[in-house]
Amino acid sequence: MTVTEIHHGPAYLVLQNGGRWSDVFRLVPTQPLVIGRSSKNAIVIADDRSSRQHAEIFHENGAWKVRDLGSRNGTSVDGKTIQSVHSLQSGQVVQVAGVSMSFVDSLDSVFRSDPAALGPLSDARPLSEANEVSPATGQSISQTQEIDSPPTILESKQTQSWMFNMAYTLSQQSTWEQACEVVLESLLRELKIHAGGIVLVQSDGASDLPDTKVAMRLAIVCARERPGKAYRRVSEFLAQHVLKSRQAVLARNIQNDPIFGNQSETTQSSQAMSTQTVLCAPIALGEKEGKPSWGLLHLYARDDEPNPQAEALEIASLATQLLTVAFQQLSRQKQIEQKLNATQKQVVALRSQLNDQDQAMIGTSPAIITLKSQLARVAPTQATVLLRGESGVGKELAAREIHRQSTRADGPFVAINCGALAPQLLESELFGHEKGAFTGATDRRPGKFELADGGTIFLDEVGEMSAEIQVKFLRALEKRSFERVGGSKPITVDVRVIAATNRDLEEAIRERSFRADLYFRLRVVEIVLPSLKQRREDILPLAEYFLGTFRNRSATGPTGFSEDAMCVMQSYAWPGNIRELRNAVERAHVLSIHSLAEPEDLALSYIHLSEQEKLSVGIQSPQLESVGQQPYQEKGLDQLEREHILATLQFTEGQKSRAASILGIERSTLDRKLKRYED
Repeated sequence: MTVTEIHHGPAYLVLQNGGRWSDVFRLVPTQPLVIGRSSKNAIVIADDRSSRQHAEIFHENGAWKVRDLGSRNGTSVDGKTIQSVHSLQSGQVVQVAGVSMSFVDSLDSVFRSDPAALGPLSDARPLSEANEVSPATGQSISQTQEIDSPPTILESKQTQSWMFNMAYTLSQQSTWEQACEVVLESLLRELKIHAGGIVLVQSDGASDLPDTKVAMRLAIVCARERPGKAYRRVSEFLAQHVLKSRQAVLARNIQNDPIFGNQSETTQSSQAMSTQTVLCAPIALGEKEGKPSWGLLHLYARDDEPNPQAEALEIASLATQLLTVAFQQLSRQKQIEQKLNATQKQVVALRSQLNDQDQAMIGTSPAIITLKSQLARVAPTQATVLLRGESGVGKELAAREIHRQSTRADGPFVAINCGALAPQLLESELFGHEKGAFTGATDRRPGKFELADGGTIFLDEVGEMSAEIQVKFLRALEKRSFERVGGSKPITVDVRVIAATNRDLEEAIRERSFRADLYFRLRVVEIVLPSLKQRREDILPLAEYFLGTFRNRSATGPTGFSEDAMCVMQSYAWPGNIRELRNAVERAHVLSIHSLAEPEDLALSYIHLSEQEKLSVGIQSPQLESVGQQPYQEKGLDQLEREHILATLQFTEGQKSRAASILGIERSTLDRKLKRYED
């Protein structure tokens, strides 16, 4: 900016649009401004009442003046026709062929002192519905205008085709960011300029409109510039005015004007100096958290680019209206998708509950009452829980009970058995994988952590994790963030973790097969589940509950248990705990041919009992009789277990799953034992 310009101060000519200013032309003392119908003029008035060169505004002797250039219809100032040169005072209105132009020496005077006087933001209307005056034509755009008399800009078939093509393209976009990209690219091509952006307006104050006392932040959605150039943000002055007036603004001839450019960039960047025109238009985005939400369309042209005329305002207004519709449709679509996802999660949770309705926590023993109390206390918290106990005591059932009583009950409950999968597969199951991450990964697949977002993930047999998976799992626990296998993008989830194990983790830490830091991270709250032999009062109620469940499904089978069967169940050690009891009752339900199930229908395994314990039971099972007929041999329990497992496998013809079911143990436990026998 030159010293002369600083001395005289800035001046502006503001073209009125329906009582609000929308087209601003900065006056430079060394550049006289001609107004008229000719396209070569600085301000073009497309009205037959305007002469080709109608009037001129110029600077002389430290003052701005206006003179008529011999026009047919004359030039007036504040309603009075001027006969010769007239010195302009700030606030005076120059009128040419029905178009009003205010002369001001400060744009602050143009601001409304009371933004509320403009009405609520929701009153903003599309251009086609507003009662305004086009500065380019002087013609009124009436709210009651007939359909066959649209605004001048819409009479252009080229503009209509452009608008319909953009509307069609917008309808195919799936995100707000994509819609903004489409509008920005289309506008830059249509207006033949190269720079601009679309931003979201964020206020740090309680007001929905930023002012000089409230900090305003602009988040860039998308931006374009020439190669090697950086996008220039819209000036705070211009952004505030556009938001308060809810009116698009076209400012021309603004080289070196700090009001319309970022001042820090104006003093440092040569590219900011060359900007001659800037266009800014508001984008109504509806309400967010009960407050109106707004965006801004910001375009600017340099002095070597075509200078956008007043018609650019109407084109930009049409584009922002289409963008508003697109935003509202995408928002509704997102809300529908969120509701659908929530509904689907609820359906999955309800189905899971229906599938597991036969796994209610049954019992009135002191041990189970204490357990229920512990679960009820820990459930409302967000603490990580470690469930410990023998195999088959119902650790997953306890985890589901914690989830059911927690604030996450409406979210998903996802369970995974860490001991049933190889390390590579376990990592993919936990964290998901990208397409092509490994052989067979034909599609992207979310992991259990993603599926459990907003709910609970239950990790059974957590002690069987490999060292590599333990490291990644520890990071996911601490950060609640992870990456899919083959991916690099961090994924953050809100998940509560419940882990379970029947392994001695302390011994595993001493053997260096389990990480101590992971142990302490999991053991925020530790709950030990009692074995079935510690709650013998619950054996018969559980057995009757299971039997009733099986009868409800098939409408056949015994209606109860004989005295001998009940005596056997209460005397039996139940090494497989509740899982073994359930399987024994199911066998009795299937095999019994009587109205009451007998001991032989239960087909219990006495391999875990000593000979004296077997005799105390008072039942001569086939195994007992067989052992009694043979001479005594010294054998340890490990050897007896090995022989029984191998005999069971021989009986099932090598079917490990069936053998594990008969033995009342997990398939993974059977695999570990067989591997130990091979060693």
